[in-house]
Amino acid sequence: VDHSYNATTNTCVCSAKQIEITGVNFNSQSYVYDGTTKSILASNLPEGVSAVYSNNVGVDVGTYNASVTLSGEGYITKTLTATLTITKATLTDITLQNQKVAQNGEYQLPKIDGNLPNGVTVSWYFNDALNNTGVKELGTYSIKLVISGNNYNDLILTASFTIREKIDFTDLAKTVINALGSTPDAWSFLPKSFAIQNRTLTTPAPTYTDFTNVSAIPQNYIGKQLNVVYGVLTKCDAALKYVNTVYGALNVIEQAYQLFLNSEPDNYKVFEGTTGTFTYKIQLTDDNYILYASVNTVEVCLYANLSDNSYGAKIQLTQTTALRYDVGENSLTIALNVLNVGSTMLTFTRDAKNSQLVTGAFYEYLSVSDIELVGTCAYIDVGETYTTLTGTKGDFIPTTDGRNCEVYSNATGKLVGTEVKETDSLLGVVSFDTLWYNLYDVSGITTIKKVDESNKSNADTVYINGSSKALATKTCSLVNRSRRFDIEFKEVCAYSYNSTTEEYELVQFEVPMLFIQDNEDYLSSFTKDFKDENDVTVSLTISSANSAAVNYGYNDLLANYQAIAEAVTQQDIINYCSKQFA
Repeated sequence: VDHSYNATTNTCVCSAKQIEITGVNFNSQSYVYDGTTKSILASNLPEGVSAVYSNNVGVDVGTYNASVTLSGEGYITKTLTATLTITKATLTDITLQNQKVAQNGEYQLPKIDGNLPNGVTVSWYFNDALNNTGVKELGTYSIKLVISGNNYNDLILTASFTIREKIDFTDLAKTVINALGSTPDAWSFLPKSFAIQNRTLTTPAPTYTDFTNVSAIPQNYIGKQLNVVYGVLTKCDAALKYVNTVYGALNVIEQAYQLFLNSEPDNYKVFEGTTGTFTYKIQLTDDNYILYASVNTVEVCLYANLSDNSYGAKIQLTQTTALRYDVGENSLTIALNVLNVGSTMLTFTRDAKNSQLVTGAFYEYLSVSDIELVGTCAYIDVGETYTTLTGTKGDFIPTTDGRNCEVYSNATGKLVGTEVKETDSLLGVVSFDTLWYNLYDVSGITTIKKVDESNKSNADTVYINGSSKALATKTCSLVNRSRRFDIEFKEVCAYSYNSTTEEYELVQFEVPMLFIQDNEDYLSSFTKDFKDENDVTVSLTISSANSAAVNYGYNDLLANYQAIAEAVTQQDIINYCSKQFA
């Protein structure tokens, strides 16, 4: 208690002492807008002290200058200030997709995915022009959507919006089914003589352990590069059995789909049914017509690509093996992926003006644990007279980087000859450039035998014409110890037909081939060189046209191979075969 003396009245005045308020917390706060009330409150108030607030509560974005007045009996009244800040929120879970809608004569706006909160405004821009009404004319528009509000950061979304012609449901089923196309004839991109029936062996391949007549050696074999093409096409033939099952039921599916459309046109995008031994589902998207079918344990997907009017199929043969093909107006692409380990892609493009002329390529990969073990590629050229494959599939010396050219006659399907160049991968110099000929194009050799015994220059020891003396060769020079010529056994391919599985199966065997260094001197002296070393008169009977075709195939088409050599990776093939269409 305070005491004071009043001299005027000669009295003592007593009054209660006022205490200052301390220790109260009233701190500034910041929040992100969420639609709920935010506030600042004082804390740690002394007993007997009350608080009266001003402007300390807010919901919307802004800065609130808040205050609190503290008072109580025996206390000095005190006012504290602080700032309540509410910042703008970020809009989430709102998206805008590319959309296509049918023209209906009315103005149309794209649909927004997600829920718009209260208090926001939407601004549409079509081709950069503000337009909140929408569009009704046919065409594709670039869209920008701006969502704004006092309590939110602006959200800007972009997409495309297409107004297409109105769907005529009376013919939609026929349109969809027709767009799915028909079974492709992949073999039609090759000459007729290349039909796999012409590659079958009628008798077992010779083993050459005894003298074998050259005339008895099969002539319908193919090299390793062309066999990659045959391998893909035979796998495609096997997979097409399932595709043909689906194609065979398309008329029934079309009728069922149309009946559905007549009764439920608003649900036209999805239709499911069963026919024969399989179930199916039709699904329409903005980019594709799709028909899924389960045939036994195999999943078949037929699709039509609306962007380029192509069609194709994906056949999931097992959980880890898929084959897919695409058919264009003058093109065909086929790819096979097995376990993401073995992957092959084959492409054909037919000349628009001359259907006999075809170009293409194959890519073949084998990998283990994502480590590529084998990667080969070849450029395919089907001309009017010859079919040529130029690439990296062949028998090469392990330390070399090889290029192989195989040339075939379109009229007969027979191998005309090959040219092989091998570059030492360590030294970077051309070690070999050899021309390879069939023995049926060499006169003077009637029988041949081999012994599986290396003779320093050849992996086998070779005998001809019943002689007990091994075939001898001649080196190029004292400095260049390469052979001018020799006969080596090459692994080639043919097929046999399995009547049980109704499929063609690969048969690999060896044939003897003569090689000569691609050198004018050695070519011109070949008959003399052979006579000098073996006392046998032989000569090449290959025609000048065939010889020129081999030369053209390597020297002129090699640049085409180089242009496509790295165009497709194994991952590209895996992605192609695994693509989902909806």
